[in-house]
Amino acid sequence: MPIVEPNRDLYVILRPQAHRKERLAIAAAVLVSTVMGLAAIPCAFVWGVSGLDAGLFVLFYLASGLGITVGYHRLFAHRSFQVGPFWRALLAVLGYTAGQGPVVYWVAHHRLHHARTDTDSDPHSPIDETGGISARSFLHAHVGWMLMNRKANAGALAPDLLRDAALVRLEKHYLRIHVASILLPGVIAALLTGSPAAAASAVLYAGFFRQFAVLQVVYAINSVCHAFGRRSHETDDASRNVWWLSVLSLGESWHNSHHANAGAANFGRHWYEIDIGYAAIRLLAALGVATQVVRAK
Repeated sequence: MPIVEPNRDLYVILRPQAHRKERLAIAAAVLVSTVMGLAAIPCAFVWGVSGLDAGLFVLFYLASGLGITVGYHRLFAHRSFQVGPFWRALLAVLGYTAGQGPVVYWVAHHRLHHARTDTDSDPHSPIDETGGISARSFLHAHVGWMLMNRKANAGALAPDLLRDAALVRLEKHYLRIHVASILLPGVIAALLTGSPAAAASAVLYAGFFRQFAVLQVVYAINSVCHAFGRRSHETDDASRNVWWLSVLSLGESWHNSHHANAGAANFGRHWYEIDIGYAAIRLLAALGVATQVVRAK
């Protein structure tokens, strides 16, 4: 069964009232994430960052990042491996913690990106109408595209996910799960230390700053990785491999290699190309959790 339904419109245009409502919600979410994330930086210099804060940041960063690269991207968008219902739900929930939107929304836009990469129909290409890259088109690819009234048609682009009743039910809890993921570090810190100050600090660094950092890295895959870097493969788009983002993106920044073989679970093609997402999939396979892993040579 094909992933994308043929002969159906790949876009839907939101009605003005619905667009205003969605644009306001997205703009507010981006603003809060950015303000709180940036506020954490001077706070770190003034009051410092505890070992607990740092540990919780790394833990929650990995959870969110793996939810996106392993769950949203390699499992749900490209079906490059398979897992059972429990693990599908768990990876979806981890993806929710990143603040990138529900999985069906994300997958529909990502599949549209692959179907129309770096054309006028690509939802988040940094390539402008002249074929070049401007500050405006770069910002559009980084974050501005989410405010547009033209959205990917999930009915055409993610029909397989819409047929997954358990996943559709889980989608209704996206916002609650995401907000809980910001507050959960504070709960953990409070239980471990009994200190309200430690709880607030954990929310700031492992909650808000972690979300801000994850989002900026994911945004950079759409902008930076279609503007700067090395082209290791000849593809019909502007995708690039960006080595210095590989660790932070857990392997996502081997983007040109991904576009060369989108269905493969491994984005890094060589031993020295760090791909933490694929390492996680290999671990799941070794444990008997992941099956049918597609690997590019």
